[in-house]
Amino acid sequence: MEHRFKDAVLGGVLGGAVGDALGMPFEGLPSKSIAEKYHRIDYYLPGRKGTPLQTLRPGQYTDDTQLVVATLNAFQQGYSIARLVHEFKLLFPNIRGAGKSTYTALNNLVNDCSPKKSGDLLGIGCGAITRVFPFVALRYGDDDITACENEIASAVQITHNNKTATSAALITSGILEKLVELDANYFNRKKNRLDFISKIIECPMNETPELKQLQRNLMNVKNILQNKRPNILDLREKLGSTGKIMELLPSSLCFFLLSSESYLSSVSDAIMLGGDTDSRAALTGIFSGVYLGKSKIPEYLLTGLEKHSELERLASDLASSIERRFSGISRYRRSN
Repeated sequence: MEHRFKDAVLGGVLGGAVGDALGMPFEGLPSKSIAEKYHRIDYYLPGRKGTPLQTLRPGQYTDDTQLVVATLNAFQQGYSIARLVHEFKLLFPNIRGAGKSTYTALNNLVNDCSPKKSGDLLGIGCGAITRVFPFVALRYGDDDITACENEIASAVQITHNNKTATSAALITSGILEKLVELDANYFNRKKNRLDFISKIIECPMNETPELKQLQRNLMNVKNILQNKRPNILDLREKLGSTGKIMELLPSSLCFFLLSSESYLSSVSDAIMLGGDTDSRAALTGIFSGVYLGKSKIPEYLLTGLEKHSELERLASDLASSIERRFSGISRYRRSN
């Protein structure tokens, strides 16, 4: 289990960053424009001219991964909200391609706003869900579920301070925690894929109109998994392609489950949908990386990734700290 856990943590962190960097050049493009030139996205490209990301080189990632790295840095000396706020403030104003909610929240923090008041009260962008995996790994196996959920909620509310964002982040964390536990052959059976999505749909999602839409789109994912795979335009119509939580979480989960055996197929297909390609590919890459592990991410994509050694070190430090905690618990139980 220790080897599987470490591979999952490395896979989640690196898989998200690779997906982010692969999707970065296509941000904002419609699926038709991507399909006219590409059949599959399996190598890095520079940022597209005329866009806010035009200065980025092949293999560089955007705000989604920058926020994950900031979170991992906050874990280095013992996590606290104050440390996370400090790391977030270091990103401003050079955060890459951040949405309005995240950018405004970081600006608020730099201007000494409390993290309890810095977040967007109406923000429903995906920045609330693409950075939760480090918390899932940090608190994996912790019996105090309420404390874990409160910790995730407090971190999310720094940028997205509303019920929709918080609930979606907790749903995402539940998905990731389950993926850590699954064997990498589990989704080979269609029944298991359907059971998995059915349990997610059962989560309470009736408190806001956006959460109700999220649940409807998750039901659409289940219908897609039950039938013959639709073309990309049908998927766009059924799931949407924006960075809103109620579209990006279901579409990312859908592309992961449709090609659960292949990291690169999942991420490439997520990009081909168009729209918010970097965030969708990042979240799809996190799902796939956690499930399959770092070992299933193509090596050339890892070595071509910006600061890949630093990312791997941060992820390894996190995994090792959790393994030591498990080892300590095991020794305590044996001695008693």
